Amino acid sequence: MMFSSALPAYHKFELNPETLYLTIYIVDRYLAVETASRRELQLVGISSMLIDSKYEETWAPELNDFVCISDKTYSHEQVLTMAKQIHEQLEWYLTVPTTYVFLVRSIKASLPDSEVNDFMCILDRTYSHEEVLTMDKQILGQQVVVDKDVVVV
Repeated sequence: MMFSSALPAYHKFELNPETLYLTIYIVDRYLAVETASRRELQLVGISSMLIDSKYEETWAPELNDFVCISDKTYSHEQVLTMAKQIHEQLEWYLTVPTTYVFLVRSIKASLPDSEVNDFMCILDRTYSHEEVLTMDKQILGQQVVVDKDVVVV
């Protein structure tokens, strides 16, 4: 449910894939230590994406953009308060190598430079799907097989 609301925001704001993966990671970590009602899940997601876009993006969407994309369900104060709670619960520890970063590094190490750009286009299109975003990193790493001409995910 939360991911289905995160993907439209990711596409609308044309964010980097790293932002989406870090958002999901932070939401996962926050929900592991703090419970949230169904109504609050979107607020947690929006606040996490606000934090992550400031961290990952060159031109991050503004607070008002996140309030508007939620159809003004939450106020500016609610989003900022939740962002503060997330920071406090995670003790300001936000950085982690995500699945996307792992795959990008693996691809760059295993393919010649001429093939990396082609593969990155495929990776960007494939990894904006919900089922791939929620996969375990170890399982995902085992499922990526890179051959000279074939990439199977």
